[in-house]
Amino acid sequence: MPAYDRLERKDHADLRASGSEGAARANGVPVPHPAHPAPDAVPALQRSIGNAAVVRLLTERRETVGPAVTRTDSASPAHGGANVPVQREIKWHRQTGTDLVAFGQSLSGLVELAAQTVLHNADSVPVGGSGHIDRWHTAYRTYLESGKKDTDLVHARFGYAVEAVVQSWLETDKKLDHLLPDGYTIDFQVGSGNTRPDIRLLDSSKKAIAWFDVTSTEQVNHVLKKDGSGWTTKDYVAEVMYPKLDLSNLSPSDSGPAGAAKRRGQAKDKQQRKEQRIQALGKATREVYDSMTATSAKDKQNHFEVEMGKKVGDGAKLAPAAAKALLSRLNRAGYQRPEKITGKGRTETTTWPTAFGYSKVKFGQGGGKAADEFLDKLALDTGMASLSLS
Repeated sequence: MPAYDRLERKDHADLRASGSEGAARANGVPVPHPAHPAPDAVPALQRSIGNAAVVRLLTERRETVGPAVTRTDSASPAHGGANVPVQREIKWHRQTGTDLVAFGQSLSGLVELAAQTVLHNADSVPVGGSGHIDRWHTAYRTYLESGKKDTDLVHARFGYAVEAVVQSWLETDKKLDHLLPDGYTIDFQVGSGNTRPDIRLLDSSKKAIAWFDVTSTEQVNHVLKKDGSGWTTKDYVAEVMYPKLDLSNLSPSDSGPAGAAKRRGQAKDKQQRKEQRIQALGKATREVYDSMTATSAKDKQNHFEVEMGKKVGDGAKLAPAAAKALLSRLNRAGYQRPEKITGKGRTETTTWPTAFGYSKVKFGQGGGKAADEFLDKLALDTGMASLSLS
């Protein structure tokens, strides 16, 4: 079982709770800034430049939006008496140095990207082997089947799905290993007393140096209520946050069940049109064959090239390469091959290229473009949509 299936059942509050944004502002926690990328922009960037590049972009975007809000809370032992920068995606509760700042910032970008990935691939999150992802897919289907009225399950499962994606990217894809100090390693969901941090960073001596909790912006500061002294004593302690679930942004993936059903329908239509095209090509070829009186290979070839050319609008003679490509495609489709009488008086089937005097014809050897152009004209003349037979 993958480690990210051992995620602790954290107290993820109902993400629909009211007044959360005002509460966040009251506590000095910035809420999403309009300069941050729109929800539909991240998946497009992810497809075009990849996850790692998007993480860097998100980090750079955060740095250019404006300085992080800083709050002084020297009375709180959780802050170690230090000025703690509070950003929209990450809140440091303890930060005794700068060695892991870059890791934390990039982790916040990764978490944000994971949330967008779940949102925009709701029926087919691209992480396999995770029970949490499977349960998220079930929750999304339940939500759709209820007419988008049953929202409890998607809210409950969203956070687990985000955490599973983040862990897969870190554990399997090693996306942030290059930001770790020498000798540092990452582990996940390792219990410490009655608590279980989502992510731990261990130094070269295998001592846990940093604890990270992946959570919703509506759950900021909830680590302060957790059991375990590590949340107030580790060198680095942070909550890395994803935005609250906005159901209006949920959408299926092109690679998911909905997209697959659409593609199956398109493939069926394409196959039907292709079969129609074969029948039209076969009928025209059969007519040319039945009208042929030539006996030599050269005359047979000329007959096909001239008479087949007359089947389309301009009536131009086919080029030999195009003629062979058409006959090869027809032969490959298995269309009613012609018969010939052997020297012993027996009737045998032959190939379409051979029937018209062509020898050593291989599928795809050339003439494909010209053949496609001919088929397009034939399709227009027979009232069928244009579609290549290759």
